[in-house]
Amino acid sequence: MSRVNGSQFTGTCKFWNAVQGYGFLTADDGGPDLFVSQHDLVTGDGGFRALTAGTRVECTYTMGDQGKPIGKNVTGIGGTPVKSFKDMYTAKRMIEQTKPPDPNKKYGTIKWFNQPKSFGFIVPSDGSADLFFHFSECLKGIVPAEGDQVEYATKEDKAGKIIGAKVKNKTQKGGGRGGGGGEADPRPMVAHGMPAMPAYAAHTAYPGYPPGQAAGPASSFAAFGRKTGVVKFFDEGKGYGFIVPDNGGRDIHVHKSNVMGGELVKDEAVEYEEQAINGKVQAVSVSRSAGAKRGGGEQAAYATKRPRVMYDMQPGGAQSSYGQGQEYQYFDPHAAPNYY
Repeated sequence: MSRVNGSQFTGTCKFWNAVQGYGFLTADDGGPDLFVSQHDLVTGDGGFRALTAGTRVECTYTMGDQGKPIGKNVTGIGGTPVKSFKDMYTAKRMIEQTKPPDPNKKYGTIKWFNQPKSFGFIVPSDGSADLFFHFSECLKGIVPAEGDQVEYATKEDKAGKIIGAKVKNKTQKGGGRGGGGGEADPRPMVAHGMPAMPAYAAHTAYPGYPPGQAAGPASSFAAFGRKTGVVKFFDEGKGYGFIVPDNGGRDIHVHKSNVMGGELVKDEAVEYEEQAINGKVQAVSVSRSAGAKRGGGEQAAYATKRPRVMYDMQPGGAQSSYGQGQEYQYFDPHAAPNYY
């Protein structure tokens, strides 16, 4: 295969981003990968255009304005139309199912998770030692359950120990236990059928470990500085709200991704931890307290006078956007490169 404009190439889909509508082909000639836009996929119908990893294709080679190789008129082998999808969400699911494991990512299974104390352990699929993680590292606020399959990264904590980070639940797809968005079971997991945790000699520096001894069951761990308060308001549509701390001080911002067991309701008693995000304090690992709602009237939950401080959670001192109904969005940071 000669790399000149108009030459025919064969190759395999290496990567595809269904949201941004582009991907890359690994050419059979062993040269640099070819950039492909969804507009250059020949499907023969009006379905959503995308490729899944491993799909064999033919294309016309074109050199872009910036010297980047581009695949045009992309078809299946022999010129057959490539498969289209019902919509973007169907394409994303298929891409996720067919993409090869990333050698830079780690996978494992939740061994157990103590919900009241917001921590647990992962059994890595590579056979290495069980890995400690805290709920604040669970993406999308999903409460993990025993046996859930997860993808994760690792990092060092303040004591220099390796712990789990950016834990992505591959079994549950939504908030709350089981992914249904309902209220999570408030009982400690060790209290209803979870087997006792074996010794963890490799993790002797975490709270609750006597120096030089192996870890005991989950109930022996100390809580992670839990605080209590009352929900001042929570906007389900915008996905955020504020908590009035029981110990006084400024109201604490809470995002729905940091709530365990579904949306919050005004006047609910909650427990939470504080974490600095972009230089501002937010509530994380938020769970409902065992007590009933407090108050009843519009101001009953706030009878004690405390400062009411509304502050901007955005970095750089930008004007607060809460009043305009905006919230932080999570998206793929890897934008399509400028090939044209």
